[in-house]
Amino acid sequence: MSSNYKFILIDDVPVNNLLARITIESVFPDASIIEFTEGEAGFAFIEQLGSKANVETRYNLFLDIYMPVMDGWDFMEKFNQLDSSIKNNVKVYALSSSISRIDEDRAKLDSNIAAYLIKPFTQEILKSLDLIQ
Repeated sequence: MSSNYKFILIDDVPVNNLLARITIESVFPDASIIEFTEGEAGFAFIEQLGSKANVETRYNLFLDIYMPVMDGWDFMEKFNQLDSSIKNNVKVYALSSSISRIDEDRAKLDSNIAAYLIKPFTQEILKSLDLIQ
């Protein structure tokens, strides 16, 4: 299955990024995947998208909720303040190994979070998402 899908993975545990990469590549072998193990570095990458001439590049972001320093919730507070030209080109999927109903409800309240997914997500889950290209 050929695609122009672009993904950003932000998880402080490298093996979680690896598992996500393997799953994504098994469904979309041509996908472009950028990985970060720190929320701050991932946010800086997304923030600079607005300074690029081509803001038409669209990403699917898989964001871990529980990370040190800048967790997913802190990340989303800053993300929600970004210009809409950036936010409209990044579709955020919150990831957690927690099955906490509180976290799921909190994610649903954020209009910039497309879905709350339990890690590790499967090929079937990935295929069911309304990803952007």
